[in-house]
Amino acid sequence: MSRTIQFPPVVHMVADLDDLEIGAPVVTRRRRSSMVGLVKSVMRRLLAERRAAARAMMSVLLLVLIACSDSDDPVTLPPPPVASVSVSPTAAGLSVGQTVALRATLKDAGGRVLTGRSIQWTTSSAAVATVSSSGVVTAVGEGVATISAQSEGKTGQAQVTVARVPVARVAISPTGLVLHAGESRQLAAVAYDANDNVLEGRLIQWSTHAPTVLTVSETGLVTALAHGYGDVEATVEGKSFTIAVTVMEPDPEPEEEFQVLFERRPFNGGGDVRRLSLVDGSITPLPLAVTIPGAFLRDVTPSPDGLRVAFTIAWYPEGESEMDGDIYVANIDGSGLRRLAAVAENEQPIRGTRAA
Repeated sequence: MSRTIQFPPVVHMVADLDDLEIGAPVVTRRRRSSMVGLVKSVMRRLLAERRAAARAMMSVLLLVLIACSDSDDPVTLPPPPVASVSVSPTAAGLSVGQTVALRATLKDAGGRVLTGRSIQWTTSSAAVATVSSSGVVTAVGEGVATISAQSEGKTGQAQVTVARVPVARVAISPTGLVLHAGESRQLAAVAYDANDNVLEGRLIQWSTHAPTVLTVSETGLVTALAHGYGDVEATVEGKSFTIAVTVMEPDPEPEEEFQVLFERRPFNGGGDVRRLSLVDGSITPLPLAVTIPGAFLRDVTPSPDGLRVAFTIAWYPEGESEMDGDIYVANIDGSGLRRLAAVAENEQPIRGTRAA
């Protein structure tokens, strides 16, 4: 059904623009006389300045009036689109394992903050840093990543730089060395962070301040060169640890080949002292003998320096059931044989002779 609406001449219509809120819902409740009055007020003010502008404004207002004249529902304007996206902070520095929360701010063309809009977060390198749907960034590996926030085709970005966890201290095992010249020993160094967590894959630099006493390789192998005192230092990313190293003179070579002295004691008495060489396994009788009828040689004992030997000559005195005896000592080559002391009192003469 068509409807014709007649309007009074333009010259009788005025409007007050201060009473009209642009952008607010326009509601008509069939109060046509009120709207016409408003139009009159607006036009009266405009006609005083420019008739042409007044006619154009009147046309717009009339169109609004026509559109709303048959409806009781408000007219809702669409929400303004997103014009810009900004991310804060715009840059962040993290160590591996640390996190930071980023925030995205959306604005319309007029600079007004917009809320309730969907935001998509992305990262340029998941190997460096990841980002959650709420903008929380987690540092994964060393490097630089760009974190982006996008909404309705507009994008804002922030740059995240990830560094390795710094070294807090270094330890060396063992914590000290005592070596003889010519010996070697492997050392191990470990780097720790501020929380005492072991840091793997860090470069260790080995050094010493006593190069005439010892050397240390790139892998921490220490070799003693000469008698003296030195140190070994392990450095990891500016942190270091030092241990002391003592180098002793090499042990002197033994003067004799023998390593074992033993006695040979037949059942019918007598016996001798023999020397066993552990170098070639040879056995050599020592050139010493003690002649006592029915006596036995026993208890062969070398001196701590290996240069002399002591032994006992024991026998059964005539008519006695218990043994008697003497202790003898001689040089390891058999020379210098002499009786050291009597084991027990006896009356039988003791005759000692040295084998030629």
